[in-house]
Order: sequence, then C-alpha cells, then structure tokens
Amino acid sequence: MELLESQIAGVDKNSPEAQKLDRQRKKLAAEIQRDWGYALREGIETYSSFTGLDMVVNDAQLADKSVRDLIKDPNYSREGLAKNGRDLSDGQLKNFLNDQVMMMTHHMNGFHEGHEGGADAGSAMGKYAERAVLALKMMGKDVTKPPYKALNDAAEEMVKNRKDPAALKKTMRELAETFGKNGNVDEGLLVLADLIEKAVPEAKGLWDPKLLRESANRGTDAQQANEMRAIKSQLANRRKLMEEQERELAINGPATAAASNSKKQFRLRSELEELETEQARREHLGSKYRKEDWKKAEALESEEAGLRRRLERMQNLNSPGSAQKEIRDRLSKVRSDLTGLNKSYKDEGGTGRYQRDHSDERMDRRIAAIKEEQALRKQAADKYQRQMEEEGKKMADGSGFVDDNPYQVFELPRDENSLTTSSILRVGLDGASAEIVIERP
Repeated sequence: MELLESQIAGVDKNSPEAQKLDRQRKKLAAEIQRDWGYALREGIETYSSFTGLDMVVNDAQLADKSVRDLIKDPNYSREGLAKNGRDLSDGQLKNFLNDQVMMMTHHMNGFHEGHEGGADAGSAMGKYAERAVLALKMMGKDVTKPPYKALNDAAEEMVKNRKDPAALKKTMRELAETFGKNGNVDEGLLVLADLIEKAVPEAKGLWDPKLLRESANRGTDAQQANEMRAIKSQLANRRKLMEEQERELAINGPATAAASNSKKQFRLRSELEELETEQARREHLGSKYRKEDWKKAEALESEEAGLRRRLERMQNLNSPGSAQKEIRDRLSKVRSDLTGLNKSYKDEGGTGRYQRDHSDERMDRRIAAIKEEQALRKQAADKYQRQMEEEGKKMADGSGFVDDNPYQVFELPRDENSLTTSSILRVGLDGASAEIVIERP
C-alpha cells in the first residue's frame, strides 16, 4: 500500500497512470479490509477473554502443545499457575467456559438452520468441547469421572480426527451408536451436544431446535427477528465462500483454485447423497414402524432380504427340502416379528404416512443450503476454467500479462538526491550475510 501511494504521489494526479494506480490502491485496500474482517470474525472464537488467550495461545500453541496436553498435564492446574504468579479468579474461568459455549451455540444454530453439515459442525464442536473440558478441569472438576468423563472422551476422539473428514464421520457414527442412537453423523453431533449440556449446566437447553420454531411462532416481531437472523447467517456464509474463492485465486492461481473447488464440490455431492438416502430411509420406516422400533425393524428387514435370497438360491440348486425348511421357518419368524412391529405402530395411531419432525426440517434446510453452495461453486468452476483458458492462450501467444494485471511488480522508487550510481544492500540471517549491488540505470 505504501509503495502504491508513493508512486501516486510521484505522478500527475490527473494522468491515466495516476488513475490506474488509484484503482489498484482501492482494490488492494478493499482486499485488506476483507482480510481484516475475516481475521476478526475468525479470531473472536478464542480470544474474547484474556484467559482464553493465555491458555489456548500462550500455554498451548506457542509452547508447541495441544489443549489435550494441558488437560492431561497434572501440573497444569489453577493451583499450579497460582504458584507461578498467575492467579485465576472464578469469574475469569467462568468467562473462558462461557466463550466456548458461545462459539458452540454459533455452530449448533448453523447446524439446525442448515448452513452447516453435521461433520463440519462436529469438527468445530469437538474443538470447543475440548476447550470446555480444559475450563472444567481448571475449575476443579475431575474430568475423569461422570458427568465429565463421557464428554472428555468424546471430545478427545473428535479432535484427534477432525482434520480427516472420513475418520471424523466414523468417530461421530460410533459415538451415536455408543449411546443407542442411529449411527449417523448428525446423531453423533446431537449426542455430543447432550454430553456438553450434562457437563456444562449453562448450556442446558440452548441448542433445543424447538427454540427456533417457537421463536417463529410467537408473533410477527419474533418471526421477523428469526427470519432476519437466518438471512444474515445465509448472507454471511455466502460472503465467506466468495471471499475464500477470491483469496485462493489471488494466492494460488486458477488451476489450484479449481482443484480445491472440485474437492469441495465432491464433498457437497457426497453429503447431499447421504441426506437424500436418510430422507428415503425415514419415509420408509416412518410409514410402517414407531420411531423407537426403527433400528430393530431395519435389522429384521435386512435379515428378511438375506433369507429370501438364500432361499431362492437353494431352490435354484434343488437343495434338500430339510435345508430349505430351516430357512423358511426363520423367514416366517422374521416376518411375524415385522408384522408385530407394524401392529404396534398402527395401535398408536400410525396412518401409513410418515410424520415429519424438526430433524426432517433441519435436513430440508441443509439440502437447500448445499444446493445453493453447489450453484455458487459451479459458477466459480466456470470462472476458473475461463481464466485457465485465457492464461493458456497468453502463454501460447507469448503475449504475457496485460498492463493492469494485479500481480504486476512495480519498480521501487529511487532516491533522486543520491549522488552515487550504485548502492549496496546487505542482508543477514542466522549468522550468514550477503551483499546485493543495486545500480541506477
């Protein structure tokens, strides 16, 4: 920026060159402002209290340690810090814990509103849950015992795998199954949220999706406020996506940006496919069985299909009747059990039509958000392709970059008062040095 301003000062302000430099200056200023906005938005996650800054940055990151290292270190405690002159008050630790709850609320709202998928929200939730465990430890809680142990264990596994999407999803599915839920990613996130609420009373009820619906039904003002929050969140996500695309394009060029965009498109397609499969599963099971019987019904239906295939093969191979009878008897028992589950569904008023709930509405919102992002990423892919073709044409033609190319390297300003025709620039690093002779033309 200083270089551009010095160049502008050295030319006639009404000249085409000055106008061109001024456009570049304004563009750079806009990029700086966007980058600062991004940094401030992302930076608030940890540093809204000095206690968080000290623990997460000074004690962990700058010391080349993880938050998990601090949790496991028996000497890292409130008493241990006090011996080194760092007394922490109850209020400071409470603020640190509340910061984590605040950030988790941001991601849980995004999850329920559909702007974040279960895996993306889970990646962030695991990180903040682990920091919440650290806060609880510093407050004197024994995180190796209930109700903190389950949260401590879950957070550790999620943070360990948060950089690997496939491993994180596997961890979240296993977490859901451990607590008797359907083994999918979204259920894993909801289980984690429940563990947090049990360990951190301040979070109790904050992430109930009913709050979103109730606020929309309390009257016009509340509904408008709820809709406005959703719109703001949607616009913020779109702006963040567009800034991310521009940043990657400026730093790495269109080819790398296109490759990165393609990977994210693949992830979106995979998530959309999973959601649509889950919707079909719910429609099928919800039209025949009570929700509490879904897991059992799925197992029985899977067994029924397997038994039918076995029986068909045995018939085709003319297997002995006694062997076929064993399969037929088991098939009859499985079908009887399924009929019993269907009867329980009807006895409780089941009409053969799935009754949707808030989780279905959340999936609808997530699917809509994915399709919107897919459209934006398709536009970006087309843009990157055009730019790659333009760069390829320039290289083939030998025309090089155009004059207003934003990556142009400007000539350094010269000292007009210097009487020498050359200068020596000395640079040094770790005891080594070099001299560069700069000659005036």
